[in-house]
Amino acid sequence: EKEMYEEGKKAYEAKEFEKALEHFQKAIEVNPKNAVLHTFLGRTCQEVEEYRLAMAAYQKAIELCQSEYKAEIAFKLSQKIVQAQQEIIQKLIEK
Repeated sequence: EKEMYEEGKKAYEAKEFEKALEHFQKAIEVNPKNAVLHTFLGRTCQEVEEYRLAMAAYQKAIELCQSEYKAEIAFKLSQKIVQAQQEIIQKLIEK
């Protein structure tokens, strides 16, 4: 899982979003309860304009982070996710 996550991050940073998607999806298959993986999947989906998939990934990340992390960390991650969701909504409105 960690190797797939790292490869996904490298691909994301290199703007190889399709490759990043594959790595994050594989990592999630191994560990579907990792909120960080779902967050990166959401960010990557957002980059390739797969907004519905991004929203679903972000929602899953929020659900997971509430049970996986301490309240303060979950709140901060949730804030970032909600901001990303708002960006998606704005892009959809502009289309």
